[in-house]
Amino acid sequence: MKNLTGLWCNVARAYEIALLGNYSIQVVFDKTYKEGFEDYQTIKEFFNEVPFNIGGLQVEITKPDYQQKTKWEDKTDILARVHAAKMRELPTAFKSSGCDHLLKVAAARLNLSFAKIESIKSCAAVIAQLEGSKEIAVEHIAEAIQFHSDNGEEILAESKSMKFGDIIIPLTEQSELDIQAAIEHLQELLKSC
Repeated sequence: MKNLTGLWCNVARAYEIALLGNYSIQVVFDKTYKEGFEDYQTIKEFFNEVPFNIGGLQVEITKPDYQQKTKWEDKTDILARVHAAKMRELPTAFKSSGCDHLLKVAAARLNLSFAKIESIKSCAAVIAQLEGSKEIAVEHIAEAIQFHSDNGEEILAESKSMKFGDIIIPLTEQSELDIQAAIEHLQELLKSC
């Protein structure tokens, strides 16, 4: 299988974090990305050292640019980085008060639960460990938030379902038509208000 790390850099980064932190990865994609399920299977086969399921580090995939001529790192580079990070201690302290502030703002704006905030802190510590940092910095918190944020309406690749906030609907051809009809109906209602 060819090297996929450059086609989906965000998946490669999640893979690296998942390897070190023993996380799983949850892949989502926009409903207009028709090749999403097929590409998801390819991604699962390539990054097969980590589990893919609902509730893991959330990563959105988009249609890749196959025309890029850039040389990408490969899995051996990632595995070497993870191996080196395992030799370092997992940081527990925040570098500045900005970390607490960012978490408070994210919790309020994204309506995050206590469990989600704790998961973000844990993920940020793993990211800091990968970076060789002795403390968790604001940029580590920010990256961890991105892996724990819902993007609204999206397709959950593993369960072949559509997510609207906290509501998950199994995806079939008929349900997709029903969902689209419901969205259009609600949009019409909003216009009339």
